[in-house]
Amino acid sequence: MGRYALGLLMLVTVSGFVTAGDSGQPAARLYVPNAADGTISAIDVHGGEVLWQLTVSDGRNGRPAEAAHGIAISPDGSTVYAGDAATNELVIIDTDVREVIDRISISHGVHGIDISPDGDTVWVGGSDPDRSWLGQLSVVRTDSHEIETVVAPGVGSAAHVSFTPDGLQVWAASVTTNVVWVVDAAATALSALVPLVGDDQQDTRSPEGQAGNIGINEVAISPDGRSAYAVGPESAILFRIDVATGEVTAQRHGEPRAHGVVVSPDGSEVWVANRSGSLSVFDAESLEPLANVPMGDYANHVAFDGTGEYVFATGEGTLVVIDAHSRERVRTIETGREPHEIAVDGRRTAFD
Repeated sequence: MGRYALGLLMLVTVSGFVTAGDSGQPAARLYVPNAADGTISAIDVHGGEVLWQLTVSDGRNGRPAEAAHGIAISPDGSTVYAGDAATNELVIIDTDVREVIDRISISHGVHGIDISPDGDTVWVGGSDPDRSWLGQLSVVRTDSHEIETVVAPGVGSAAHVSFTPDGLQVWAASVTTNVVWVVDAAATALSALVPLVGDDQQDTRSPEGQAGNIGINEVAISPDGRSAYAVGPESAILFRIDVATGEVTAQRHGEPRAHGVVVSPDGSEVWVANRSGSLSVFDAESLEPLANVPMGDYANHVAFDGTGEYVFATGEGTLVVIDAHSRERVRTIETGREPHEIAVDGRRTAFD
């Protein structure tokens, strides 16, 4: 479990999870997987506190506890989809009772997790357990909790996953290759591969590269569905891709070890989380750099609240809330060890 700032939280362990007092008022609710702890944190941004933490992984077969790096939330906010990376399971959590209600065995590694805009299916990206370069995507029905199909085209790993706003396409980044998968969601079949090689590729000699992870970690789709933005830790390049054609329309070198990416709700800005210790802000059209926000040791992932007023970023054991306009920190909230992707409850805004 993570370290908590003195006086910030008064936590009590109840039925396997840690809980804090309920303020009774609406608040932005975020869910973050703490990979190194094997836990999920439910965070009340308004109150600046972790409401509860739930264990999703306790390690198995000699493997340490590890939560999957991805996480998703149902459109109505009632269900969170997380992962146990030690057992290769999709973990389904009821947010009202704060309990794991089901665990679904996945035939491959569990890394990225996303839910379709209509809430009918959850897509789980990962790799063959014995061959990390062979990626797979499992499609799970949210009504029956059954695996509908597994998309396994035999190409690079499937890391983080994103849907186009209309739900027709699934875009998956491949961290073991320099490609992004494009999957037809209705046909549940690969429709295209987008290779991403920079005009001036740089060797950043990052820890990810030394571990053999050379490619693309995350891809984000613009709110209008016309552009996709992809980043990877080795190239340190932000790529813009035309969704209709699959062509790279622009690219820009950023900070080293680019890891997470998100587009603002109005489509005007792209924010990139860099494991070198900052958040980079780019103009979505020109890719001109607009700002660089220090994050300390590193930043993992980044997300917006529904209004576009606030940005959330995970760092080393913390969630940082940032004013999207001033680029100033609003608050820092202790989580657990190695927090990754952020699921935002779309029913609530940051400080309502």
